[in-house]
Amino acid sequence: WIEYNGNRYFSNSEGVLYRNRHIHFGYHDDYVMSADGSVVRGLFYEGNNRYYADINTGEIKKEARWIEYNGNRYFSNSEGVLYRNRHIHFGHHDDYIMRADGSVLRGFFYEGTDRYYADINTGEIRKEARWIEHDGNRYFSNGEGVLYRNRFIHFSTKSKYYMTSDGSVARTRFVLNNITYVPDSVTGEIMISPENQEGWFHKDGNKYYRNSDGSLATGYKDIEGFKYYFDDNGILKSKVVIDVSQWQNRINWSEVAKTPVSAAIIRSSYTGAASGKIVEDPNYRQNIAGAIEAGIEVGVYHYSQAITVEEAREEARKIFELSRGYNLTLPIFMDIEYYHDSGGYGRNYYITKQERTNIIKAFCDEVIRLGGKPVIYSYTSFLENEIYMGQLQNYPVWVAQYYHKVTYSGPFIGWQYSSKGRVNGINGDVDLNLFFTK
Repeated sequence: WIEYNGNRYFSNSEGVLYRNRHIHFGYHDDYVMSADGSVVRGLFYEGNNRYYADINTGEIKKEARWIEYNGNRYFSNSEGVLYRNRHIHFGHHDDYIMRADGSVLRGFFYEGTDRYYADINTGEIRKEARWIEHDGNRYFSNGEGVLYRNRFIHFSTKSKYYMTSDGSVARTRFVLNNITYVPDSVTGEIMISPENQEGWFHKDGNKYYRNSDGSLATGYKDIEGFKYYFDDNGILKSKVVIDVSQWQNRINWSEVAKTPVSAAIIRSSYTGAASGKIVEDPNYRQNIAGAIEAGIEVGVYHYSQAITVEEAREEARKIFELSRGYNLTLPIFMDIEYYHDSGGYGRNYYITKQERTNIIKAFCDEVIRLGGKPVIYSYTSFLENEIYMGQLQNYPVWVAQYYHKVTYSGPFIGWQYSSKGRVNGINGDVDLNLFFTK
């Protein structure tokens, strides 16, 4: 090695300087000698790859490691190449985003419509539900590291927090939907209103909601993202129910249990729209076990594509088999609707209205024979136009209609009013339902 005028050079045994080439002295080191013979130091590109050569020695370490340089952090693979334009992680609960220049992203940022926080020192994005303190503000992330925004969150029935559009908790007086809130100036905690103020309260074993004008809520009312039903005396006569399947991915049921959700209808199985094969939902067992363990009431549903009464009975037997051993406190639901994608309609589209009616009756009767309580699920237009509901009056109905009211003319025990619900513990959209209680 030759040190000269702040640069480093390396000569061969004849005194000739190495130029325009790599040299190395072992498997895990490498040096790039430039055109004038000096070793390259700092950050540089070779083709599409970016590298870091030690700022003092010029050594490129061929090992997976963090690199601290000029106030930034970089991570190289085992060939010394810096990760760029991608996520990297070292376990289930951490994540890092490496930018175009190879440096780790730090602070707040958006991916799509979701906002995240990467540790200001390390760049780590922690995938866990937690409070984040930064620059005098407080934020709360879900189990995927996404910050809650434009919504209330709560961890008990006594208080809640409002997360603003940037994800920080509101800590000054604000008005939302004509209701005034006064959060704690340090923590952002908002105490649930007592009986004489706007909000929920209990009296004589019943639950009520007082409006901002002092009146009791009656009929249907939307409260903090969920729909409720109150009788003429203001007594709550409904519960919040979600329905889930593999499309909600892994659910944190302990977090769901902290929300107004009291029950879940879990897809146990489905029939292939083309194949007619009955398939167990891949997330069924973890969902039903997790919900029960968290103290959430459960029911199960099967997505039907039966085209004969025998197939319908087989679907009923399958859902009954899968529910055996679990404490179901809700009925067994038959999801009957049309399937349609770019390939066309599912198999039950091509049978007659009477055949569809017979299939539903066969499913429900088989559930009853096996000792269960069946319920029919579908959307309003299907119930009124694609089957003969007059022949199915003995079976309760759970109706789907994404509208401010239900226009289905028959009686129903539950209303699926949204497919875009947001619930703590679930990353993404989930179906929301109102089920009537006695």
